[in-house]
Amino acid sequence: MAQTDFSFEDYGHIEDSSNSKIGLWFETNFNSNVLNNSVYYNAIFQTGITRNSMKNMETRALGRNVAGTQETERLYYSWLSKKSNDSSKLIHTVNVSSRRAVNVQFGKDAFLLAGFGNKRFAGQTAYLNNMKLNLIQFTQIQYGIIKEQKNKISYGAGVAFLMGNRYGNYYLNNTSLYTSDIGDSVSGTISGHLISSDTSSKNIYDLNGYGASIDAFISIPVNWLKKNNEQGSLKFELNEFGLISWKNTLRYNLNGQLDWAGIQVPSITEIGDSIYRDQVPENLQDEFVESTETKNLTSFLAPRIAVYFNEKLTKNIELRNMIDYRINANYLPYIASTQIFRLTKTDKKYKYFFNLHESLGGYGYFGFGLGLQVEHKKFGAVLGTRNLIAMTVPEVLGGFNVHLGFKWNFR
Repeated sequence: MAQTDFSFEDYGHIEDSSNSKIGLWFETNFNSNVLNNSVYYNAIFQTGITRNSMKNMETRALGRNVAGTQETERLYYSWLSKKSNDSSKLIHTVNVSSRRAVNVQFGKDAFLLAGFGNKRFAGQTAYLNNMKLNLIQFTQIQYGIIKEQKNKISYGAGVAFLMGNRYGNYYLNNTSLYTSDIGDSVSGTISGHLISSDTSSKNIYDLNGYGASIDAFISIPVNWLKKNNEQGSLKFELNEFGLISWKNTLRYNLNGQLDWAGIQVPSITEIGDSIYRDQVPENLQDEFVESTETKNLTSFLAPRIAVYFNEKLTKNIELRNMIDYRINANYLPYIASTQIFRLTKTDKKYKYFFNLHESLGGYGYFGFGLGLQVEHKKFGAVLGTRNLIAMTVPEVLGGFNVHLGFKWNFR
C-alpha cells in the first residue's frame, strides 16, 4: 500500500541461484500532519491521550489536515517458467493478501472540537466543512507474470480477484456548530452522507462484495550515476487499479438543523433524571437524517502510481528512490529514499545489510527509519521501520511503520 516501497516486482523477483520462492510480508503504517502517535497508540492499546500531547498537536493543526493508516499481510509464491534462461526469465507469481486502509481529511475547527470540546468556541461557530473519511478492507487473490531481461526492458502484470470485507465513505459539508457566549445552548446544522457496507456483518472478514484489480510495471535499465559497471533501473508501477461491488450498503443522507437551549432547571430541589430525559434530545438521528436507503454499490479502489529509481553507488552501497501518489485517498505525494549498506563480503555464506530510510509526504511530514536484512541462498529476512524517531516520542510526533518480511528460496 502507499508509504511502502515493497512493490509487485519484489515478490515476483527470483535470484539467479533459485527456481522458486515462497514468502511472507507484513506491514502497518500510520501517519498524519497533525495527529501524533499517542492517538494511534490509544486507538489500539487504550493508553489515553495526555494534555501535553493535545497541546503539541494543536500547534500543528492547519486549515486542511490529513491522517491515514494502512495494513497489509501477504503470502506469495513465485516460480520460473521452463522457458527461462540466463539472460531472460519468465516468472509466474501468485499471492493472497489482506488489505485495510482508513484515511480522513478534516479542518482545524473539527480537530479543536473533537480534541477540546466546544468550550473554546463560546460565542463562535465551529465549521466542519469538507470532512471526508474513507474506510476499506478486502482480501486479494492475484496471479501475475513477469518478464525479466538483463540489460533490457523488464515488465510484468497481475490480475486479482477481490473479496470485499468492509467499506465506508463519510462526507460532511456545510456543517457547523454554534455555541452561545456562556455555553448554555448550541445550534447545529449538518449536510452530507454516511455510506457503510452491510452493518449486520460482525466478523471483520465477512464477505460483503466482489471485485477485481490489476497491477503492472515496466522497468527500464539506466546508468545515470555511472558509478560502476552495474546498471540501475527506472521503474513505473501501477497498483490496485480496480473496483469492488458491495451488496446491501446502507446510506444515510444528512440534512438537518438542531437548536438546543440546554437543560432548564426550575430549582435545585427539582434536579433529577426526569429533567434530563425530558430536555435532552432522545435521538439525534431523527433531527439530522433526511432519508436512508439500502442498495448495492460499486466503489473504485484508490489506485497507486509509483516511480522508482535504483542504482548502486559502490559495490557495497545501493540507492533506492521512490515517489508515489494514491488517487482519491486524501493523500499527498510521497517521496522516499533508502540506502542499503552491505556489511559482509559478497563471498560470505550469510550476507548482512543495514538499511536507512528517509521520507517526506504521504499523510505526514519527514520520516526517518532503519532496518536490518539478511540474505542466504536458501532464505532471506528483513525487519525495519520508516518512522523510528516518531515512534520513540509518541506525544510529540506522528508516524508509525513496522515492516517484516521472510522468503525461502528453492532450487
